[in-house]
Amino acid sequence: MAMLKAIDVIKPVRFQYGDIVFESVEPSEKEKIDKIHKLRHEVFVKKLAWVPSTPEEYERDSYDEYSLLFGVFKGEDIVGTARFTLHPWPFMLDKDFADMLNGHPLPYRGQAAVELSRLGILPSMEDKKKSRRVAMLLYRGLYEWSLRNAVRYWYLVSTERYISSLRRRLRIPVTQLGKTLETDDGERYHAAMIDLKEARRSMGLIRYIAFRWFLR
Repeated sequence: MAMLKAIDVIKPVRFQYGDIVFESVEPSEKEKIDKIHKLRHEVFVKKLAWVPSTPEEYERDSYDEYSLLFGVFKGEDIVGTARFTLHPWPFMLDKDFADMLNGHPLPYRGQAAVELSRLGILPSMEDKKKSRRVAMLLYRGLYEWSLRNAVRYWYLVSTERYISSLRRRLRIPVTQLGKTLETDDGERYHAAMIDLKEARRSMGLIRYIAFRWFLR
């Protein structure tokens, strides 16, 4: 699998806060990977209805073959997940969402750029304070992984509502790429890019230090 080659050359990340743990998941960790795909089914099939259901209740696609998976675990249970698709393999923005870019290439390619996708929190987590804590741990983990692996640019496709929340909560610039589309339910979404160097500058020193030390 191409994914094995990618993981052989990157630096993994794992840290813990209380009883929750963020980690990059190795392809050999089948039990954790199964939990990630089942959580994605809960989020992207049952809750959001973005992808079709499968009899085994297991959300997986072709990009998983060469992408890196992340999980936030509480004991044996998974409560959050995300995915980075790495250079030089195709992004969803190269294939599934290519029309969104109006024929324009992505601004930056190479090892400093990844595509962020399949980011989700356990839907049954009703305590908003705990849910926000898991989300912040997930963001911080992705950021720390990016620092350790010399990644500067994140590409993603998400709703305007979610991207607005990133701007509001983390106070970082998020650049829209291409056109805005709309789901059958009227949810507007588009492609975007986050420049982590610019994000750090926009945060300011105090907010940046607080973010780096959050949950440490």
